[in-house]
Amino acid sequence: MDELGITPDLYKDILLGYEYGESEMGVDHFNRMRVHKLEILREYDITIFFDDNPFYVEYMKDYGITVFQTILSTAYLDKWSAKDPLFTCNLQRKQFGYLDELDRDNPLMDL
Repeated sequence: MDELGITPDLYKDILLGYEYGESEMGVDHFNRMRVHKLEILREYDITIFFDDNPFYVEYMKDYGITVFQTILSTAYLDKWSAKDPLFTCNLQRKQFGYLDELDRDNPLMDL
């Protein structure tokens, strides 16, 4: 990114958001943070967004932002969640579970 002239001072706030305490890690936190992130994306006229957090990617897609979500393996989730109880990538765990519950003969009818 530096070689392209995109230095950390240009995108630091977008990547980091704002600081918060462990006690603020409920659903309300993610709802507040997604609004904060969208405000920054709009302020800088950024229309492409990468994130692993389902709260953010689902929200951004409905505001004219092209969203790419990094999907992490179960092994990766297991490894890092054991080290950090606030590992937000765990939010991906249930994201695909519904696929096993689809009608095997007519999977699109359940949607």
